[in-house]
Amino acid sequence: MNVYGTKQIRNVVLLGHGGAGKTTVAEALALVTGTTKRMGKVPEGTTISDYDKEEIKKILNLYMSKYYDEADDQQTWFGKIKDMAEELGYAREVKEYKKEPEKWPGHVGGISTVLRVAITRRRNTPDLYEIMHVLGKANVEKRIEWCIK
Repeated sequence: MNVYGTKQIRNVVLLGHGGAGKTTVAEALALVTGTTKRMGKVPEGTTISDYDKEEIKKILNLYMSKYYDEADDQQTWFGKIKDMAEELGYAREVKEYKKEPEKWPGHVGGISTVLRVAITRRRNTPDLYEIMHVLGKANVEKRIEWCIK
């Protein structure tokens, strides 16, 4: 049997059933190798593998085509984010998700994080609703369209 050193390994595949710990192992590997500075948590939706490019595009396209309306007040806007989360199969409420994380791919916070990163290029910002209003419709649309492409 051939023996390979770590410098010769370029790809690693993690296979297993849902809930087996693949994401947690990937997070630990990313932390130990210096790829990330913190270890994300699956129940919180903070892992580096939570959203692939196609899922991000799906969220952004749906938001722009069905849910975005700059005239919405903050409560209506966040209600629509929750509706969108539910439509995509995500938990509407973080508490729902924490109660039964195996039931959902994520929660409303993950959906809003995708929007936040698309619009601001950051995961942590002041209130996203307010940022969107300061930027204006044209800039919000431009930033989201850039991410979709």
